[in-house]
Amino acid sequence: MLSESICDYVGIEREFIRINDVIRDFVRRNRLEMPKQFQGKLKNHLNTFLSDSNTYDRDVSDVLYSMKEGIKAGRVVPDAYLIPSHLLNSMRELYEERGYLDRVIELADRLLEKKHLLEKTVEQDVRYYLCLSLARKKDDRLLKEVQEIHGPEHNFLLGFHYRLQGRANDAISRFEKCLNEPIVSNRAKRELVQVYLSIEDYNAASDLARNNYESNRRNPFHIQAYFNTVVNSSNASKQHDLLVRLIDEMRSVRSDIAAQMADIAQAELLAKCENNYSAAADAIDDAVNKYPDAHYPLISKAFLAAHNSDLDRLKSARNKLEEMSRKRTLSEEMLIRLNAYILAMEGKIHEAVTLAENKLKRLPDHARKSFIRKLYEV
Repeated sequence: MLSESICDYVGIEREFIRINDVIRDFVRRNRLEMPKQFQGKLKNHLNTFLSDSNTYDRDVSDVLYSMKEGIKAGRVVPDAYLIPSHLLNSMRELYEERGYLDRVIELADRLLEKKHLLEKTVEQDVRYYLCLSLARKKDDRLLKEVQEIHGPEHNFLLGFHYRLQGRANDAISRFEKCLNEPIVSNRAKRELVQVYLSIEDYNAASDLARNNYESNRRNPFHIQAYFNTVVNSSNASKQHDLLVRLIDEMRSVRSDIAAQMADIAQAELLAKCENNYSAAADAIDDAVNKYPDAHYPLISKAFLAAHNSDLDRLKSARNKLEEMSRKRTLSEEMLIRLNAYILAMEGKIHEAVTLAENKLKRLPDHARKSFIRKLYEV
């Protein structure tokens, strides 16, 4: 593993071994899971660690790992080892795992209660993950907490919050202020692409998405974003070979998330580039069945149905998405668009337009007018 650069030596005397940063980030970004048998062994090890009062003879990496996992699991850990860096590392990993936002907020509040004991950089890092979690939960408390963060990350966090709130103009304004700031520029470019895609402004997203992709061709999110700008462009059919190559690159990442992206992209290619909606419908149904807990295949199914005058499939996908929205946070704007399409396809065009004008006020004017034109088209 060392010779293949999977692992690296660290420490003054090269006394420690750790996984290479690039591979670690790849594993985290693609949310690759550890095999069950190893999860069980580590759980047993954690139980033994927390029940044994004699930790002095333990290896330092064992102590650090076990403390972090104990904090993440909400277990009682020895106060002697409860230092800010343990809590911060636990917060970072919990946030990256996405399903533990409440726990991240709880740990942040616990640390910030004693912020006078924290180094300023540690406090800022804690508050950063607190704000990211509040933004994902669409909690307006972020607007208060973000006032304690200064510099480029202040604008980035506000832009992230506004994007998730559906406030596209405000998000674009904040992210544009970050583009020349080295600390946050890459994150801001990625988020700015997502804003443009959300309002279907594929021309504005195109150059940024291509640059992000060319800077990191192994990131499936960059590949997917670039694919979306190309497949929705006016000359998509002329770029068929590029689109096929991008799908192959998604599959080559070999993670569940990348495979899901590739399956959705295949359906989009069939419908929008090859004009074969029947094959696209079969492909997206396969993706929905393959990933029953994921909402992205359902979203693709719904919009492909809307753009191909398939009312029954649109209603079916919309109903499943609304059911999912009771258990997790889905985009309200996305559901409004689908409901407007359904009204328009049922011949209730004036109701559809009224819904769009009243409920999509946060969209930029050009994006809202473009959507209303599509309602008339369907």
